[in-house]
Amino acid sequence: MTRISNWINSNLKELAQLKDKQGIDILHKCGGACCESSDLYQGACKVRNENASETDMDVLFNAFKTDYYNSDNFTKEGTP
Repeated sequence: MTRISNWINSNLKELAQLKDKQGIDILHKCGGACCESSDLYQGACKVRNENASETDMDVLFNAFKTDYYNSDNFTKEGTP
């Protein structure tokens, strides 16, 4: 394992030791805050707000991809 993987694994083990699902609560709060501060999340919110009446997921996906994450590796999978 890499050093980062070991660090993550160590932290998850420590969180698992906490009582009454405190570790899960910490992960939810920290994960949400981390996500909301990311540029990609902010871009997705902007696309959603600018296209509030749009219901076609392909249109929204392509708008996000064009403006914020234009990569051949970024693909849409599944159905809504």
